[in-house]
Amino acid sequence: MSSSSSIPTFPPQEGDAETNEELYGQFTELVSSWPCSRGLSRANQLYRHEKGWYSTLPPMVGAMVADARFAARPSDIVVATMPKSGTTWMKALLYSTVNRKEHPPGGPGPYWDHALGYWRAHLANPERVLFFRYEEMSRDPAAHVRRLAEFVGRPFSAEEEEDGAVDAVVKLCSFEHMTGLEVTKSGKTELVLGAVENSSFFRRGLVGDWENYLSPETARKIDAITEAKFRGFGLSV
Repeated sequence: MSSSSSIPTFPPQEGDAETNEELYGQFTELVSSWPCSRGLSRANQLYRHEKGWYSTLPPMVGAMVADARFAARPSDIVVATMPKSGTTWMKALLYSTVNRKEHPPGGPGPYWDHALGYWRAHLANPERVLFFRYEEMSRDPAAHVRRLAEFVGRPFSAEEEEDGAVDAVVKLCSFEHMTGLEVTKSGKTELVLGAVENSSFFRRGLVGDWENYLSPETARKIDAITEAKFRGFGLSV
């Protein structure tokens, strides 16, 4: 049979798996009847198509089935590359670009923008925006509890201060007490993305634990970025 034998075509439509499988068998039989020659290896057969020699029957037949059956939608994107020319990379880039809202690189956004935004809001309207630093809270939690109470309009009275109410709140909300609660050990919280174990909301409760995770070089780079981002705003962390 001549390599220029007509290849059956079908109107583009949504085909089911059985129809495509039937077509695959027909095209396989057709291609197998074309002149062929051994390629660079025994497993690599070259088949004579009317437009030239093509290797490996399965991909060739698959392309023929797609050509006959595939009905492209306006939203379809086809990645066409030669093998080993960045195909996998291109697919990853395309997927990440198209689905960037479903899989954002960083949900909370850059830390510097977050902190600086609220710091500036605090400077502009201190009665409406309260700004705390974790390190300062850890050094003097009682003072921050008092500031928090005043901010929300529920300051501690002199009697409460004398009765140790501030220290009681600090103890009640301490890392040791909260991590020891049964609801923390075994409970879960329902969030938008699903249930999260309450224990995951607690890490170590220490200041400076970053030293166990960041190299000195990485720490210096982060410090340099932080200094550049916060320069001129009076914010230090």
